[in-house]
Amino acid sequence: MVTFEFGQDDWGVAGWGVRLGYATVEVAGRVVVGAMREVREVGHGRSAGGVEWAEWEGDVAGEPGLRVRLEARWGDTGAGGVVRMRWTWVSQGVRRLTKVGGSDQAGYLSLPGAALGRVWEVGLSDFVELSHSYTLMERELSAEEMAVGAEVMGPLLVVEREGGGVVVMGYEHGSQHPDCFVRFAVGSGGVELGAVKGNYLAGQDISSSPFVSPWLHVGVGEGLGEVARRYRRFMLREQSENAESRKPYIYYNSWNHQERIHDWQGRPYLDDMRQERIEREVEVAGRIGVDTFVIDTGWYQKTGDWEVNRERFPDGLAKISGMLRERGMRLGLWFDNAAAVSSRMFAEHGDCVMGVGGKRGEPSPIWETEASHRLCPVSRWWSAFADELIRLHGETGVTYFKLDAIQQMNVWATVPHYCCDEPGHDHGDASHTAAERGERFAYLLPLYMAKIAERVREKVPGSILDFDMTEGGRCFGLSFLSAGKFFLINNGPYFWSYNIPKPEKYSPNLLFYPGPARSANARTTCGFDKWLPLTTMLTHYLPDDGENFQTDTLASLMLGHGGIWGDLCGISAEGVERLGGWLRKYKVVRDAVASACPVVTGRAGGTPEIHEKLFEGRGVVCLFAQTPTEVKYVSRSAAAGKWSATAGVEVSQRGDGRAEVLARFAKGETAKFVLFGV
Repeated sequence: MVTFEFGQDDWGVAGWGVRLGYATVEVAGRVVVGAMREVREVGHGRSAGGVEWAEWEGDVAGEPGLRVRLEARWGDTGAGGVVRMRWTWVSQGVRRLTKVGGSDQAGYLSLPGAALGRVWEVGLSDFVELSHSYTLMERELSAEEMAVGAEVMGPLLVVEREGGGVVVMGYEHGSQHPDCFVRFAVGSGGVELGAVKGNYLAGQDISSSPFVSPWLHVGVGEGLGEVARRYRRFMLREQSENAESRKPYIYYNSWNHQERIHDWQGRPYLDDMRQERIEREVEVAGRIGVDTFVIDTGWYQKTGDWEVNRERFPDGLAKISGMLRERGMRLGLWFDNAAAVSSRMFAEHGDCVMGVGGKRGEPSPIWETEASHRLCPVSRWWSAFADELIRLHGETGVTYFKLDAIQQMNVWATVPHYCCDEPGHDHGDASHTAAERGERFAYLLPLYMAKIAERVREKVPGSILDFDMTEGGRCFGLSFLSAGKFFLINNGPYFWSYNIPKPEKYSPNLLFYPGPARSANARTTCGFDKWLPLTTMLTHYLPDDGENFQTDTLASLMLGHGGIWGDLCGISAEGVERLGGWLRKYKVVRDAVASACPVVTGRAGGTPEIHEKLFEGRGVVCLFAQTPTEVKYVSRSAAAGKWSATAGVEVSQRGDGRAEVLARFAKGETAKFVLFGV
């Protein structure tokens, strides 16, 4: 086995041995897990973003023709960074992967247990219905759990060594907790990270279909807080080569207005999806300071072919694209995995339609457009879809692609099931059971979505693909973040999220209306910011009129979520000026906010709730309260000597450089903030 030793000089903590494991391979009826020999470097370099990489190959002792390739990526390891790595089994002759009792038999990482101390699981994909969002879960494993052997999903595990030092281990995949495809086993023998299901197919011949592990993460530090800070920096600066996906842009999306006219006025969703309306919104967005202007569903003639609807946009978005460029904005468009019955895409990829239990899905209308089939992303359609996005960039200039409604699991079915088990796709054939094909589809879905994003990024530099995670049953995790970002919250919870039948004459969205409840609900996801920067998780806030409400929106989105949700034409001139004035100031320090590790006091919707995001003295302190009160706060770190604050806030600087903030909340006021470095 290969052993990585993290020495004092290189990694900051001596004595950790993290061992790479390999999938079991059946050779002449026996299982082989071989040691590598004659290891040699086959590549070494540095990416444009400053991430160093290297690749090694080695033969497996006693198994002629069986080879392993190890890839590794790392950034600022001298400061205790995180290594990103994966390995590949490949054979020059037929060798087949085996399963035992239907379970995968692949080990990815292991850590000796003799000196294990405290252990924490960091989960990302717990879907909480009350907030209608995936949320962070961080818990310490008890001594009793570890004594009997604990199995946890992660995807991060933090292990403290008795005597000092902490290691974080992780893997790139994605699924809703507790649907586990890769897991950590923690016990007296140490930690083992291995496959559970779907990681490969039974009988998979690695001479024609090499076995590739998920990308694995290993980092070290002196304590839980330090490791979290280092891991957050890795996710912000090093995991993805797509730096655009990490930048703290301001995003606008048109859907909120489309939903309002449907639910409040009884008009079709697409009634205002027209040239004149979008031009007016672009003009307002430019005055506010939006960076990315996203036209949601309805801009196209039909799904699959993704051609601009010339009845709604006679010039094919040419004028709108020009207006956006003139105002320094980029164009974003909505997409999903559908193909209209009459589309060329369906005619050429009819074999890629998703199906379950031998029955392909029936076509259905997509947001008041032609009935369409759902195509499987884990099929040859993935590359055709990526090429369609690339073509559309050349035609319209679009560089932001919102990918919606792509499900891993149907959580609404009487018996929840994975969304495709069709043979003939890239997740199994007729020789595999439907259950195995479904598991393989679910395992590969986030990896194929990342492949789509990577293909587009290579052909469209500066592009961003945003994977919609606003519903349950989707593949939330670390894999897609290697290539793009997540669209985390749009409307938030529904009436039925609280077991309330939908009232007549009301939108089904519980927090569809202006008010601090919506913002507080969305801020419950700020817990991610400890490990994953909020710039990776677009969340939208309403821009509607009212000084306090707009202040609440600004204070919330400035923490890193960055989204504005619809209906720009309904804002008064005063409201537009207020939003634009503050966002211009925010942009001066937003890179510092993105880099800053969060310091949080209180809880979302509580009094007080305080968020400090300061990096090298620059950034923002946001304060929230739900009742008239005075809130006093002293910043944890030093703050710049120049600042700009909302009404009712007094700021002074202490001798040690830290800021003292006194915020007075009158009745009806729920948010205040101070921008430091402005």
